[in-house]
Amino acid sequence: MDLNDYLRNYTDRSKECTYKKPSPFELEAIFNDMKKTTADSRKIDCECCGYSTCERMAAAIFNGFNKKENCIHYIKSEVEGEKEHALELAEAVKREKAELQEQHELVNDTVQRVN
Repeated sequence: MDLNDYLRNYTDRSKECTYKKPSPFELEAIFNDMKKTTADSRKIDCECCGYSTCERMAAAIFNGFNKKENCIHYIKSEVEGEKEHALELAEAVKREKAELQEQHELVNDTVQRVN
């Protein structure tokens, strides 16, 4: 065994990693994009995304270190929106089916009268 196979050398590159702090206007835009429109929704701070606060998550998004899809509350609101859309589509299909049934009955009545 060669000890050099297990040794590692690291270079400190932390000085190369810079980030910008978003302005209040930029934070507002990010929060709105994340569907966090109320003060309470911006302070959930659940840490599911890996950041201790929603504001830090927004700053990470601003700097390109993360994305809004990693926010569980954003995903939850997206799923709820999709559910509402699916329910609306189901209701529209139900109405169309009722209209088609009505037309079908009308055609049957007309055919019986002709016969």
